[in-house]
Amino acid sequence: MERNETVALTVFPQIMVCRTGRDIRADQRAVCVHVFCMIIILMSITAIASKLNEESKRLIQSVALPEKRVRELEDDRSEEV
Repeated sequence: MERNETVALTVFPQIMVCRTGRDIRADQRAVCVHVFCMIIILMSITAIASKLNEESKRLIQSVALPEKRVRELEDDRSEEV
């Protein structure tokens, strides 16, 4: 395709329909559907990552409490001896 044809197709996309028999808007719709699907997928991945982050925080806190208690008991015991 020459440069002049590219400029003409950019300015007048209806020419492409005549040349290929395909509707440009159908291609644009397909791109929009793909972009929408990608956004949905990214949002679900973000939700999963957020849920995992909250769960890991909860697990870390549940391990930290007994660890703190053990340290306190060890400190109390070392003070007695």
